[in-house]
Order: sequence, then structure tokens, then C-alpha cells
Amino acid sequence: MRNFALAAVLLPVLASAAQNPDPGFSYELAFDPIEVLYYDTFGLTRDDRRLTYTVQRKPASLPGEQEFDPRKTPGYFLGASIQLAERQDRTGRMTARPLCNLSGSSWSAAWSHDESKIAFYSDAGGRPGLWLFDGTACKEIGNILTGGVLSGLPYWSADDRKLYLTSPEDKPATASALTKAKPVVTDTPAITVFNTGGEGEPQQANAPISWARVKYSILEVDVATGNARTLVPADADPTPLALQVSASGRWLTYFSQSIQKDSAAGFSKSLVAVSLADGTRKVLAPELRELWPTNGRAHYTWHPSADRLVYWHDGGIYLVDLSGTTPSEPRRLAPELGRLESSVYSFTRDGRLIVGVDPIHAEKSDRPDATPAGLAVVPLDGGTPLRHKLSPTAEFVSLLLADQRTAWQPEACCITYQQRDKASGQRQVVRADIVTGRQEILWQGHADFGNNFVATHDHKSWLSVYEDLQTAENVSVFSAKFARERAIDIDPRMDGVQVGKAETFQTIMPGALGAMETVRSTILLPPGAKRGDRLPAIVMIYPGGDLSNRIESFGGGAGNTIPSLIYTSRGFAVLMANVKLGAEKAQNDVSKQMVDSLLPQVYRASELGYIDIERVALSGQSYGGYGTALIASQTNLFRAAIPVNGVFDIAGSYGRIDNNSSSINVTWSEHSQGRMGVHPWAGLTRYIENSPYYRADRIFTPLLILSGEGDQRVPSEESRRMFTALRRLDKPVQLALYADQGHVISEWTRASAVDAARRSVEFLRKHLRVQRDAQ
Repeated sequence: MRNFALAAVLLPVLASAAQNPDPGFSYELAFDPIEVLYYDTFGLTRDDRRLTYTVQRKPASLPGEQEFDPRKTPGYFLGASIQLAERQDRTGRMTARPLCNLSGSSWSAAWSHDESKIAFYSDAGGRPGLWLFDGTACKEIGNILTGGVLSGLPYWSADDRKLYLTSPEDKPATASALTKAKPVVTDTPAITVFNTGGEGEPQQANAPISWARVKYSILEVDVATGNARTLVPADADPTPLALQVSASGRWLTYFSQSIQKDSAAGFSKSLVAVSLADGTRKVLAPELRELWPTNGRAHYTWHPSADRLVYWHDGGIYLVDLSGTTPSEPRRLAPELGRLESSVYSFTRDGRLIVGVDPIHAEKSDRPDATPAGLAVVPLDGGTPLRHKLSPTAEFVSLLLADQRTAWQPEACCITYQQRDKASGQRQVVRADIVTGRQEILWQGHADFGNNFVATHDHKSWLSVYEDLQTAENVSVFSAKFARERAIDIDPRMDGVQVGKAETFQTIMPGALGAMETVRSTILLPPGAKRGDRLPAIVMIYPGGDLSNRIESFGGGAGNTIPSLIYTSRGFAVLMANVKLGAEKAQNDVSKQMVDSLLPQVYRASELGYIDIERVALSGQSYGGYGTALIASQTNLFRAAIPVNGVFDIAGSYGRIDNNSSSINVTWSEHSQGRMGVHPWAGLTRYIENSPYYRADRIFTPLLILSGEGDQRVPSEESRRMFTALRRLDKPVQLALYADQGHVISEWTRASAVDAARRSVEFLRKHLRVQRDAQ
């Protein structure tokens, strides 16, 4: 009965689309892109002529958020294909081809030291395994289940005879398969017991909660025979996850699985060293606070040419020397620099360390929104650090790196980094002489350099993924002075897509602490549209996040995880807003802060002639979905609102225990994005007043609630409850539930994502009074 009801809801949208072809950016193409795999590492040979990288075209039939597909391939690698590009002449252009014409997916390519072979992972053999390209053909090595860790490249030994990698436990194919399995009737009950406060067994009461769903062992594989031996078992303490290997190949290090000692504490992990000579293990740093990103890059890095590593802990950078037979005790570097930013550190070409100093948001220096006010170059064996002050009119983005451990330095005196001008939002590539203080802006504009990069071995050129508003994703080569040349096309189908222009503007608004602030917004326009056209518009929000930077992405990126081109190509303007909120650890009235921040930006866009103030809608995903419903309960300005996979009852969701046995919403609500600052028993009114569910009687805006029923981060029950409240109050609302789909629409099955996008467009057309033939 339920399936019939769902079909009855979906069929009108699909039938309408079939009878009335919809001009604009293709819904199917929007959710079928070919992109460089975000979790990939470029590999460049020493002659700078051969490059490995990975592209991904996700299959239409499998949700991208599934933990594993039936082959046991992680969802984030489905549809991946390793490419081998070769430079044919003296220009920057390269010719690319698949590494091997294998069925299935392939990823995580790693060149051997002599560059005669490439190790990688593929499920072409029926499940993810270790494969080898010997220059002419590809073959599987051994019978090893592997390939599940985001940062899990296979690492070669110094003599290229062995490979080191992680291997997951042999788990069932999908998490959803476990939850949907029919119960087996037995006389033995299946019970999960949680306890605290002295109840239950003492050892259980304080047992740490693992964040991981799958445990991994670390293997050493003989390349010639395929034989594998376990270096670190999956049940080791600490349990292994992502690994790295030292420059000499004598040491292997790994981060443990994240654990949470209690529901109110943050996550932590341990850094462990393993001797590849005798297999002995030593914990170098126990219980390091979990940072972002979680793949280990933000926690520690090896020296590029010596057996020394550095890691961040509690505001300081620590050095461990492993050049001897045993690791040294950690030593804090340059304590006179004070608290350091957590994710800005890489080595110079001569082996000194670059760090970020003076975090602007010191209370959040373990989060991605903490930025340094300066940089420093630190000698590892003593000596005075050299400081470089960053511009107060720009926000630091990142160093430009030659590889995962080394800064890109075309000039030995200088480092190169990117920053964002606070007024215009443009990225600026800056080269700075740390000794003299001289600096030069090499390039500026609205563009994104992605997460994938490598420098030529003489550092004269830098290769990176590149895209901007009008330019689809590609691999580009940049000269030492940052002149760009397009080297590899990724998805030629995008080259003919028409994209309108985008403009930025500034608005004065009241800040969270009462002072007036200036924020930057971006307006994305349909092709041929201009300021003064007063268009129907959809406003995109992610409170606490600056969506105005979506101008850097092809077509304006996505605000609610549906590509903006879906809307702009059909005549809608898209306003990418910057909704500012108070500090995460403080007690906030977020509903008031959202309205105070957003509405001035909307009125300013109308004042400038971009949008028709009488035909404006609102949308956001996840915390943006929460913000969409919350704002709709505060103002009747918007003619329609589309919350996607939002949290609507932060009081009711506080006590949720997820599939990892973690009460993560406790930390989220009190000290993180939820911004309540206290638990509900110390501030129940704050929780109620900032939950859209309890404000449903104040919502008069028609809502289209989109929700994936397989969402592991925000359960679809949140959307069901919000719909029930509005239906009980006889409010205009539509709820579309998508079976087995996850948190992000762009990672849904193609059919589900297309329906959600088409449904949102038809909803906007209805409530913003837009006819197809008027676009």
C-alpha cells in the first residue's frame, strides 16, 4: 500500500515532464557529471610527462552514500576510473586515457619509486582488491580485500618489493541491508545495553564509543607473490585506520579509529608508529583531539626526506625524530609562537616547517573556520622562526603545495598561498618572501583550485584541478608566475552549457553581538539576464556558512545540493547568502540571528533590481534545511520554502543514539553547530524557541520538504514530524520521501535526484507565478 501511495505522488511530476519538455539545463546531465575524484592524489613522474589522476562518474542505480555496494566497494569510490595522462609536446596539453579497460571501479593510484609500476585498488575482480599496472597490462595481486579508507593509498617499500595498505573486515554489503533484514525468531534475545552513572558493569560504563563502522588491519604484501602478512591486526589497541610511510621506508604510522569517551566529549584518536624492521608499535601521541578533515592530513605530516614527523596537539606543533632505532619523545617546536592554527603546516624545500600563527578564532582553532593571522617558518633544530603577517583585508585559504608534505616554491626565498579578499570575495594567489616581507599578488579572480594538485619536480609549474563560473572542471597547468593553461578536459559535455553571469554586492546588517557588520552576497543570473530585470528568485542559505563563494564553481555550484544551473537556466535568479551566526560554543538565539542576517541581504538584492521582492523563495539543506524552516516561522516574506534533510526539533533529537552507538547530538547541540551552549535541562526554552517543529503554528509559507529515508546524519523522522505538525495545523505543505536515499541530493540515485530537482522547480513555478513559456 505504501509503495502504491508513493508512486501516486511521483507519477504526476514525471508524467507532466514527459508531456511538456522542459527547456533548461538537463536534469539528467546535472546529476551525471564526470568529475575528478575529490579523495584523489595526483601522481607525477620525475620527468613531469606522465600524470595519474582519478575521475568519477557515479552509476545511476546506486546511492552514493551507501557504505558499500554489493561488491563491497565503498560508495564514495563507485564509478571511479584511474586515468593516465601523457604530455606529447612542449605545451601544457596532455592526452589522457583509462589506465586499464577494467570493468567496475578503480582508484588510489601510487607510482613505484622506480616509476615502472603503478599500484592501485579495483573491484574488477569481483570485490575491491590490490592491482598492479606493469607498464603494459593490469593484474590483481593476491586475494586481498582492501580500498576502503579515504586517504588509504597503497605505499611502496623503499626497494619496491612490498606494498603497505589497509584491509577492512569482511562486512555485509550495506548498512541498510542490516536494518531491513527480517527478524529471526529465536529463544535468545538480541539486546544492546548502554549504561552510565554507576549502572551496569564498570568496564562497560566507561567504554569508548568507536566512530567507525568497519575495522581495518594493516597488511604488508609481497609484490612478486601476492602473499600478505598482518602488521597491525584489526583488534589492535589502538585500532588502525589511515596509514603513511616515512621517507626512508623504515617506519609506518597510522591514526587510530576515532573514539568518544563519553557523549559530552569530542572525538579523539591516537598516533602510532610501527617499525617495519621488527613490527614493534609505539603510541607517539595518545588521544589527540579529532580535527577536520578526519583523514589525518590535518593532524600530522612526515618530513619529505627525513624520518621525522610533526603533529598538532592543543595549539602546538610537536616533532618526533625517528631517525634512530626508537622514536624520540615529542618536542614542541617554537613555543614562543603561542597557539598555532591546526591545519596549516607543510615543509619548505630545505626542510623547515611552515605553520599558521595567531588563529583569528582561537576558540575554534581545531575547526576549518579558524584562520591564521600570519605564517611562520620554523627551523626543526632550533633557531628563530621567521614570521610573515597576512593581510587584514583578506582571509587566508591555504598554502599552495607541491605534494602532500611540501610547499610549492618556484623561488627558494618565497612561499605561495591563496587568500580571499574580504570585500570582493576574489581569491588571490600571493607569493611572499619570508625574510624581506616582500609580497606580490600573482593572480586574482573567482575560481576554485579543488583538492587535487602536484608540482613539477623543479617547482617551475603547478598542476591543479580548476573551475570557475563559466569554466567546467579541468586540470590546468600554472607557470611560476601563475599563468594558466588548460591541460586536460574532464567532462566535454559541459563545454556547451550556457551559464549566466554572477555579481556580488555588500549589505550592512546587525551582527550576533549587536554591532553592525558588512556581508557579501552573490546573485546568480540566468543567461542573458542583467541587473534591473527583477527576476523571481530562490535564496540559498547554510547558516554559519558563506554561500557567496559559490561564484567560484561552474554554474554557481549548488546551495541546497541541487545544481544552481537547474534554476538559473529556467529563469530564476539564485541569491547565495552569507548568514552569520554567533560563536558555536556560546548560547545563541539562532532564529533571531538568522533573520537579522538574511533579510537585509534579500531586501538589498531587491533594491539593486536583481529580484522581484514579491516572488522570492527560500531553500537550504541539512543545517540549511533547519534554517529554512526556522526563518519561515519568523517572517512571511517568502512565497515558498524548500527545506532539504533538515533538523526541525533540536530538543527532541538531542537524545538520539546513532548506528555507531554515539550520542553525537549532545555535542552538536551544546558546543557545535546547534549553538545552544547548554543542555536542554539548563535551557529548555532556548531549545524550544529555536526548533521549527514547535513554531509550526507561526509558519504560513508553503513548504516542500525533501528527505532521504536512508539519511544516516539527519533521520527522515525529522521531516515526517515537521510535516505532521504542519498538516495538523492545516498549513500548505508537501513532503517527498525518497526511499534509501541519503543526506545529499547530488549523491542520490539519478532518478531520485532528478525527481527532487524537477519537483522543486515545479513548486517554485507554482508559488512564484512563473510560466514555462515566460522563461
